[in-house]
Amino acid sequence: MKIVLIGGEKIAYHLARRFLSKGHNVMIVNKNERLCDEMAKKLRAVIVRGDGSKRYVLEQLELDRSDLFVALTPYDQDNLVACLMASRVYGI
Repeated sequence: MKIVLIGGEKIAYHLARRFLSKGHNVMIVNKNERLCDEMAKKLRAVIVRGDGSKRYVLEQLELDRSDLFVALTPYDQDNLVACLMASRVYGI
């Protein structure tokens, strides 16, 4: 299963670890450059630096092949926009 995690810090890291341990493919999108660098060193996941609530970022992720999309930002409005785009545009 291909899983996309948007935002989050510790929760994204721990979810990604759990999904990876089960054999899933994980992609993490986060704005924080330092956090992206740390996760890239610790996880066997695709790490993308960017704002997951922006359409131009989501277009680069090949979401049409994704099975699960999880928005974990601290901003409800960003989570809502990202999830609506994932659902309506990419059918996730």
